[in-house]
Amino acid sequence: MIADKVIVRKRSACETMGSATTICILTLNQMKVTKFWPGQDPIGEDPNSSSIATNVLNLIQQGVALNTTGSHSLGMEMEKLKQNYTILLVEAFNSEKKRSRVSIRSTTTKDDNSTIHVHWKGAAEIILAMCSSYYDVFGRVKNMDGNKRMIFEKIIADMAASSLRCLALAHVQIPGQEGHELKEDGLALIGLVGIEDPCRPKVRKAVDDCQKAGVNVTMITGDDVFAAREIATECGILRLDDQDMNDTEAVAEGEVYWNYTPEERLERVGKIRVMARSFPGDKLLMVQCLKEKCHVVAVTGRGTNDSQSLKEANIGLCMGIMGTQVAKESSDIIILDDNFASIPKVLGWGRFSGESIFHVNDRVKDTMILNTSVLCQVFNQVNARKLEKKNVFKGIHKNKLFLGIIGMTIVLQMAVVELLKKFTDTESLSMGKWGACLGIAVLSWPIGWF
Repeated sequence: MIADKVIVRKRSACETMGSATTICILTLNQMKVTKFWPGQDPIGEDPNSSSIATNVLNLIQQGVALNTTGSHSLGMEMEKLKQNYTILLVEAFNSEKKRSRVSIRSTTTKDDNSTIHVHWKGAAEIILAMCSSYYDVFGRVKNMDGNKRMIFEKIIADMAASSLRCLALAHVQIPGQEGHELKEDGLALIGLVGIEDPCRPKVRKAVDDCQKAGVNVTMITGDDVFAAREIATECGILRLDDQDMNDTEAVAEGEVYWNYTPEERLERVGKIRVMARSFPGDKLLMVQCLKEKCHVVAVTGRGTNDSQSLKEANIGLCMGIMGTQVAKESSDIIILDDNFASIPKVLGWGRFSGESIFHVNDRVKDTMILNTSVLCQVFNQVNARKLEKKNVFKGIHKNKLFLGIIGMTIVLQMAVVELLKKFTDTESLSMGKWGACLGIAVLSWPIGWF
């Protein structure tokens, strides 16, 4: 299993994984900036100091260097920036509010009550709503009226339609004597950032393998509906030739799903392929609803906020590289290389022995077992006619009632398998699989003679 980049923390999880009917996955979260809008004018994918006004560049460097854990360009000297400012207060990113904040004061001034700079970063539409002005590309502060706000909103929508995650940077100054009072309005927008959050490597083939094995794959993300739909299409979760693309119930927002009645949640949960704008509570609720509908649910996770969902799921799969210690301890299986392509391998370990997971799924297997059992009973009824004689067919054509019961049993069984599968949770069988069931049942016939 180590060779497949997987560590199994609980042995029973392998067997349970073989029965999985739904896998809830996350996006890669290895993000790269592909667009940047200081004001309402875009600049290159890899901006440099010459393309941004000096005062705006300084604000970006302060906000990014002191309010993030990622890697950056823009010619930043990270350590020097940290030495030049004292961090007064940090509000870490909150998945409920979808924003973070840092309050800083320059260490190069002797005045203890010098100006405090407060930098905000978060979901673009949330930060934009807190702004009343913005910096243009030349570093001038301009008032944000209704028309300007609509332009920014269109920029955000266009980036989302291009499957980019859109973040915003904003800034406000407050006098030092005001302390650390939180100011949540009147901010100045520094810029909008378009970030690419691609699917995991080889994820499309892995998703296709899971779907061929009869396992539904659902993507749960904090992105808005437009970006989430694009990413899901890229990964193969939504297909251009699939009815899901035109099914409004296939893509849902976390808040909308949360506001459904319990009955509506249960009715729609099996149809959802993409959960957008989701919070940790939405993910947990979805797992609970899937389990209530008798699904066997596997969930991927990496953050501390995912720990409840990992515990609640039948199988919790944690990312080994990016996963937190809390998430790993809450999981059953750890994917060492953070690659979704390892999940079909785990699925294969627990599947029906001797059968490829890409040919017979659990529902087909269960249907064949049921079908064979019923057909065995049909032949057993024939054997039971003459317990003391080996010629069990003598006089059978004269017993119309017996023949009627046998015929009705077979017809009802065919109806259960082929017509009533929605109610009986069975799957249609091909002629070959019907033949296999009949062949196994026939073998039980001569056994009754001895």
